[in-house]
Amino acid sequence: MKQLPLDDEKLCKILNKENSALISETRSLHWIVKDKYAKPWGLLSLTDISLTHRRSEVLLGVLEGSQQGLAPAAMLILFQFYFKVIKFNKLQSLIYEDNYHSLKGTLHLGFKQEGYLKQHVIDPKSRKYVNLIQTGLVCDDAFTESNKRLMKRLLS
Repeated sequence: MKQLPLDDEKLCKILNKENSALISETRSLHWIVKDKYAKPWGLLSLTDISLTHRRSEVLLGVLEGSQQGLAPAAMLILFQFYFKVIKFNKLQSLIYEDNYHSLKGTLHLGFKQEGYLKQHVIDPKSRKYVNLIQTGLVCDDAFTESNKRLMKRLLS
């Protein structure tokens, strides 16, 4: 998991470069998460895209103070694009073990815990190794009745 730069100008430069590159070169796609007033609140990315295996990792970060439901709505829209338009099969996510809110939301959307990665990455703030929980979602599990109801409520 590559660390994104904290400097906005450097991040903008990377994103602009990747915006004009082929997926086979960057192995990633990025979107800005905006509210209904077009105010940006976060970033949604697909990384480690495997065209051969039709899978990738999803990263979602939304700022505190965003409207409730914005993060799950962004994920549900991604499901439509990812599974129905480009017809990928599996979406993966790595979550910090202590990020209970993210893990709960991810599992609620149908992801299943697939692994526990002990001391997998270094936390940039504490400079200590931290554990990650690996989750995955296959196409067949993305469009449950629960997700359909949630999509209707959040996106109508």
